[in-house]
Amino acid sequence: MTVISGRELPDYLRQLPVGDVWGIGKQTTSYLTQFGIRTALEFALKDEAWIKQHQLSKPYQEIWKELRGEAVLPWELEPKTDYKSVSKMKTFTPPSNDRTYVLGQLSKNVENACIKIRRYTLVARKVYFVLRTHDFRHHGYEITLSRATAFPNEMLHVIAEHFDQVFQPGTRYRLTGVVLTQLAESKPLQLDLFDGPIKVERMERVYESIDELDKRYGKHTVFLGSSLPAMVNRQHVGERGEVAPRKINLFTGETERKRLGLPMLGDVR
Repeated sequence: MTVISGRELPDYLRQLPVGDVWGIGKQTTSYLTQFGIRTALEFALKDEAWIKQHQLSKPYQEIWKELRGEAVLPWELEPKTDYKSVSKMKTFTPPSNDRTYVLGQLSKNVENACIKIRRYTLVARKVYFVLRTHDFRHHGYEITLSRATAFPNEMLHVIAEHFDQVFQPGTRYRLTGVVLTQLAESKPLQLDLFDGPIKVERMERVYESIDELDKRYGKHTVFLGSSLPAMVNRQHVGERGEVAPRKINLFTGETERKRLGLPMLGDVR
C-alpha cells in the first residue's frame, strides 16, 4: 500500500508503465525514463519541487496530481457553453529548427483556437504563444491586442512581430501552442478612426463564409498561407505517424473527425 498526503494509491500504479498513462506520449515517456521513472507510481511519488525543476508543463502537472489522487477538474455534466480561455497545443515529429515550418505549426494552432472561439461567439483580448524545444524547455510571449478579435490573421500579424524574440535559430522545436485569454462575448464594436470599420465588417463576412465552408466540407477547407507548411506535411513522421486502426476502420456514419464514443471498460480477458 502506498499513501500520499493521506490518500491511498491503487496498487496497479506500481505495475502500470508511465507511457500507458493517458496523456503521456512517447517523447515524454523517454524524457521521464532518463530520470529512472518507468511506472506511474514512480512518477506520482516525485515531489512538486522536482516537477517544477524539470519544467514539466501544465498538462503533465495535472496528470501528476491526478495520479496522486488529487482532483484537478470538476465534474461537468452539462455541455460547455462558455470559456475563460482557449488553448491549442500540438507536438510534431521530428523536431525542427526550420523557422517557416515552426511558424506554420503555430499558425495552424492560432487558426484552430480562433475557430473555437468563433463557434461560441467570443473574442480574445490577450494572446500567449509558446514554443517547446526538443529537450522540453518552454519559451513564450504574451501579447495584449489593441482590439479584441476572433480573426487569426490579425493575431498572427502581431505574433509575427514578436516571434523572433522567442524562436532561436539552430534550436530544434517539437511543440507550438497558443492560449487566448480575456475572452468576451462578441458584440458590435465601437470603433475609432484607426480601426477601419469597413475593413472589420468585411473580415467578419469573410470568416462567416470560411466557417460555413468548413462546416460543409471539413475543417481547414480554407486556411491562411502561413499555415501551409503544417497543412501539407504530416504532423508526425515515422512510428508515431502511423495511423491507428480505429481511425481507418470506421463504422457506418462515422467520418475522420467524427466517431462514435466507445467507452474503455478495461482489459478484455
